[in-house]
Amino acid sequence: MATQYPRRLDELIDHGPTARAGKRWQVDVFLHPGPGGRKRPRFRTKAEAEAERDRLRKMKTTSGRKPRNTAGSGSRTNTAELWEQFRASARVRRTGLRNQADLAEQWENLVRPKWEHHLLDRITYKQIEEWAQELATEPAPGRDRPRSVKRQRDALALLTRMLAYAVSEQMIPDNQAYRPGGGRDYMPSIPGGSGETAKHALTARQLNRLADAEALARWRDLILFAGTTGLRWQEWARLEVADINTHRRTVTVTKALSTVRGQGHSFRGRAGLIDGPTKTHETRTVPVTAEVLALIRPRLTPPADQLVFNIKGKPIAHTTLAKAMRDASAEVGTAVTRLQETLGRPITGYADEATISGVPAAIQAAGERLGEAKAKLSDQYTGKELRDRLATVQKAHDDDVAAWRGLRAGDEDFRPLAPHGLRHTAISALINSGVPVTTVARWAGHRSPTVTLNTYSHLYAGSLDEAGEVMADWLAREQ
Repeated sequence: MATQYPRRLDELIDHGPTARAGKRWQVDVFLHPGPGGRKRPRFRTKAEAEAERDRLRKMKTTSGRKPRNTAGSGSRTNTAELWEQFRASARVRRTGLRNQADLAEQWENLVRPKWEHHLLDRITYKQIEEWAQELATEPAPGRDRPRSVKRQRDALALLTRMLAYAVSEQMIPDNQAYRPGGGRDYMPSIPGGSGETAKHALTARQLNRLADAEALARWRDLILFAGTTGLRWQEWARLEVADINTHRRTVTVTKALSTVRGQGHSFRGRAGLIDGPTKTHETRTVPVTAEVLALIRPRLTPPADQLVFNIKGKPIAHTTLAKAMRDASAEVGTAVTRLQETLGRPITGYADEATISGVPAAIQAAGERLGEAKAKLSDQYTGKELRDRLATVQKAHDDDVAAWRGLRAGDEDFRPLAPHGLRHTAISALINSGVPVTTVARWAGHRSPTVTLNTYSHLYAGSLDEAGEVMADWLAREQ
């Protein structure tokens, strides 16, 4: 017997293969009495119809409980109104000041220009996908290139969070930032992978070489302090004189600075900073070596609330130290390679006895090369431009000579290091020395040893081999 159409199937109507415009499947869901209360859209496939039916079903009152907002209230709420509710919600208010400031900046500069007037229930996954493409390809305002991947991810993440809040408040039935099957295919990936790659750290010798670089002459004590205590930049930049206990040789970490975009934020004269708790909202005490304490002692002068590391009373900006560290890394971090190039030796980046013995010859060759460069410049330039160029080549020569004279057998080149690399250097030294992971976690200010293990898992890889050898020895003794 032939099937009779149309036929009803669980709030769906099948109009058969000869349906008009090819839209065979129709949803038939009753939401509420009154105009617009019955929804009957049509689709070409059954899967599309079922997805819409399920979405509409979620808009109904469930379990006999009256929802906080009537289903479909997203049709009367735009994204700007949602933002005001979201920012006042407990989920945002209980986060740190930096997070709140970051969200406000991201809304103002990233999300609001695109979505301010969009009604919530009119936003679609496809629109968000197209916006992600715009962020990745169109130049940012006032710039000639698109926003960074991080800024793209910040923008998309904020919109996703806001829509998730709207779902929790029953303004809309589903989070349109996710495709029906789940996932956000448009989310840009982070360059270089997921961030689980090994953290760059220095050896004790490399740390001292970096601290002795001319570019870091004024920050030598800070480099060694950060490279041995493992404090985050936000933490050591906020330290006050009272936080250093010279008798016990400890530093107490109670607060931290945070960088924020936008105007209106400053801390002790440094714009773009806000004061707040530590990352884990906990206080911890960290030992300071006697040698490092002796180096920073001249900074420990009254008043007690003076910042230990400061520039004319202001906190040291991250960019200031980062630039100095880049210059220092270029000065001493590639010294072995430059020496081997000058000597015409194979480039290994490792200073053996033969390489070190060639330092006098390299200095002589560099001096001859400097003389030739100066003569050539004198033929091409005059006046101030000549003086500037002569100063540049002279400084490069002086940096080479100073770096080569400071080398000794066994030294190795190292990659440029950012301020956070000083923290990795200290924590890596503790782990490599066999300090228990629970102690390392307390020292580092991690929420739990699990964070330490996940962050520095690459340092524990060798421990498996050692553990295997221990087990083999144990078994051999019992045989």
